Amino acid sequence: MAELAADDDLRITEVEILESMYTGAELHFPNPDDRFEFTITTADPPSTLSARLPPGYPSIVPATITVQVEGLRRTQHAKLTAGLNAAVTDACLDETDCRVLLSLDYVRDSAPGFFLAQEADAEDAAAAAATAAAEVGGAGGTGGVEPAPPPQGASTVRSRGLMREWCSFVSLYKDSYASGPNRFEVMTALARERGLDITGMGIAGKPG
Repeated sequence: MAELAADDDLRITEVEILESMYTGAELHFPNPDDRFEFTITTADPPSTLSARLPPGYPSIVPATITVQVEGLRRTQHAKLTAGLNAAVTDACLDETDCRVLLSLDYVRDSAPGFFLAQEADAEDAAAAAATAAAEVGGAGGTGGVEPAPPPQGASTVRSRGLMREWCSFVSLYKDSYASGPNRFEVMTALARERGLDITGMGIAGKPG
């Protein structure tokens, strides 16, 4: 019981220290009747630390401390959290050491390094994506695999397919009508003189 009473004194002292350092807007107690559960909001870096100092803290039960840092993504945030947990559970800490202040110092001092690592990760990912895109483009969109060469003697000219245009005339040849242009000449000109590379045939007679 004496140990628990001593721990309560340490809890009270730690909260009083925090109240002397942070304003009411920064240090918030969700339950006004519970002075041992609170959040602290800081601007450098923009973050929110949540803490609970349970009965028996710090000699018997550890504090529950979590932090959310704005702009820090999951991978780097997990590394920061792991480092924070290691810092507050260090066996070298004395019972009188304020774990919450230690946590705030750790976040303030280490967050810039995690942001730099995050930027480096993003740059590496962008460079890898650019390299992959260049490889795909250089291989003609074959996913980075060069296409197999054509068999020996095979044509390397790609077929452009067929392009046909239907022209309907009553009759194709000149001697089958009394007036008007030569239908054969008209169709030939349409097929050859417009740069459309038309292939196909003309059939005399009415459609249907």
